[in-house]
Amino acid sequence: MRKALFLSHVPPFPEVGGDRLRIAQSLRLLAELCHVDVAFISHDRKEWSLKPYVHNIGKEYCFYASRARRYGRALRTVFNRRPEVVNHFLDRRLRCFVESVADDYDFVFCASPVMAQYAFKAKFKGKVLDMTDSMTMNYCQAALVARGLGRLWYESESRRMRRYEARCAGEFDNVAYISELDMDYLPGGSKCVVGNAVAAVDSADCCRYTPTSFNIVFVGKMNYEPNVRAAVFFATEVFPQVRDIVPQSRFYIVGSNPLPEIKTLAGIEGVEVTGFVPSVHPYYADAAVVVAPMLSGSGIQNKILEALAHGCCVLTSPKGFEGIERLDDVLTVVGPYAGKWVDATAALLTDRAKARALGEAAAVRVMEEFGKDKIREEFRNFLSPVL
Repeated sequence: MRKALFLSHVPPFPEVGGDRLRIAQSLRLLAELCHVDVAFISHDRKEWSLKPYVHNIGKEYCFYASRARRYGRALRTVFNRRPEVVNHFLDRRLRCFVESVADDYDFVFCASPVMAQYAFKAKFKGKVLDMTDSMTMNYCQAALVARGLGRLWYESESRRMRRYEARCAGEFDNVAYISELDMDYLPGGSKCVVGNAVAAVDSADCCRYTPTSFNIVFVGKMNYEPNVRAAVFFATEVFPQVRDIVPQSRFYIVGSNPLPEIKTLAGIEGVEVTGFVPSVHPYYADAAVVVAPMLSGSGIQNKILEALAHGCCVLTSPKGFEGIERLDDVLTVVGPYAGKWVDATAALLTDRAKARALGEAAAVRVMEEFGKDKIREEFRNFLSPVL
């Protein structure tokens, strides 16, 4: 069995947030195929063990980095050409460790773009990188909507990231992206698509479309800028008009770490900001409609796939639809205008038969396109150059 070193910028578990979900998926799939040792960066001093989550991994190497140290590294961006986020996760101890053990492994698996920097000079026999999203595209899109110094910063970071992604394409045997859109944003290199697997949902947790429920649900980490923009847009520009049409409707913003601008939305009649919840299942189960009015960001929206797997009727924007075009028959895509969102949301709140039919079809289709067997096949194809 081949031996791999797995590099992550965060502890892969617990699986909270899109980055950890993706990293945990990669680690589990890799452990099915190889002997895997793991090295990762942690931002707290707790004792970490990944074996309760993936029992068949080998050695674990944790490198603690304090907040002060991380932000001190980020200041290097003023003096070098690397992107700020890459500087942020540069750890000289980890770099020395990786370069010293490279001969012990058949290949290195970098589980995020910021970890690619550790493989550039290390003499591994093989190298693969899960880029996930195109960060260049993400920064370019953020620059379009930012203003003042924010726009200048995003434009600068997009240029830096473009150079960095181009170098990754030349250094690695294969690079994985989460969607065709992200993969095709920059030319060159050996690239492929590996989607995010969706777990089958127990029927007890599926959407019931109860006659008394007119709940509209948005799920996501509420300190993530694209989620913040989406929630503010729907709560302020869409929901008050929907409530005029369907007075029983309520809008639930479900997700951890809500920023102050999210918390203030609870002052709007019918809006509830939950903060962290131990499980999103009850909110999906009682949702008449799940909305994902994404206006920015890149990559596949896990929140949409998760809602579809629960049998929910989902409305999203063209931005949220990117990367999941295969599900066009079970998703309702709404243009990025408040009036269109009002009409589409109110229509599905009042037409339960249509909402139910879309949700039932979605639960089947999402497993066909993003089920574990399909993603396992894509992952094996990604690793083929080094296996």
